[in-house]
Amino acid sequence: MRKEISAVNFVREAIHIITEEGLPALSVRRLGREMHCNSASVYYYFNDLDELIAYASIKYFNQYVAEVSRCYKAAPDVLTGYRRAWNSFIELSFETPLIYERLLFGKYRDRLGEIIRGYNRMFPEKVEELDPDIVKTVTAPGFSGYYDHLVLSHCVDAGMFAKEDGWIIGRTLNSLYGYFLRDRINCGEDKEKIAMLKKEFFVCLDRTLEVYRVK
Repeated sequence: MRKEISAVNFVREAIHIITEEGLPALSVRRLGREMHCNSASVYYYFNDLDELIAYASIKYFNQYVAEVSRCYKAAPDVLTGYRRAWNSFIELSFETPLIYERLLFGKYRDRLGEIIRGYNRMFPEKVEELDPDIVKTVTAPGFSGYYDHLVLSHCVDAGMFAKEDGWIIGRTLNSLYGYFLRDRINCGEDKEKIAMLKKEFFVCLDRTLEVYRVK
């Protein structure tokens, strides 16, 4: 049965394919077959497959956005909340590393805020489940997942780190995260190696925070 051709339905179908079979199974030709339409129809709504993947990936990124709010509400202090937020981020992104690698370090990473806004307009019912302050942050113009705006600012505001050091901490940890994410992709489903990568990342994170923390 032919489905209505729309940006929303292309995103829905992309999410379905990724969830059921993984990112490598997604292609423009596959979308055309599943939607019972000419595969070229994708390009009426999206610049290319990478842009469509970015929109579909927001489903996974919003899981992290939801976790951030829970981390801070349950934490005894902002630094613990920050570390817990990173822990949630590592756990979620290591489950679907190809998705996060394309979203945060791929072709459309500098348009992340715009793409999140677009996704939230397509699926407004999903936004209701998220903290409005965090949604405002991640949909701000110029927001990029490469920068640690979402969680580090709380620690700076609390006086844990100097404002000028916050930028350095964010860039350092996000650069490190990129390397660890690629290592996660390369190690496949080796559980022992994945566990070791998680442990090593937090050694780096804790050491970085120790160096820059206001004494």
